[in-house]
Amino acid sequence: MTSAMTHTSTGGTVLVVEDDTRVCTLVTWQLETEGYTVIEAPDGSCALERISNDKPNLVVLDLSLPGVGGLDILRRVRTAERSDGTPSRRPTCCAPACCATALGSPR
Repeated sequence: MTSAMTHTSTGGTVLVVEDDTRVCTLVTWQLETEGYTVIEAPDGSCALERISNDKPNLVVLDLSLPGVGGLDILRRVRTAERSDGTPSRRPTCCAPACCATALGSPR
């Protein structure tokens, strides 16, 4: 299980899903400056857990995550399944998602 950080402020709750700690720190800082509560998830598995448990108002999602990628996360939370494997009419998360990627950029 991967640890995730929660930073508290006033305002809505935003989940930042980003594996690059520098980018995550910058986005978190900016959102907190604007009064949002920020929850961080460094990978897709942790993001799915945080979405299910914390029900954020907005998800800022890196599409190029290692392992469970950003598009897979969106698909999973928008097309939830019941425990018996049958599709549910209710998605895990109805919050808007802001997707970003740095594909092709040098590290």
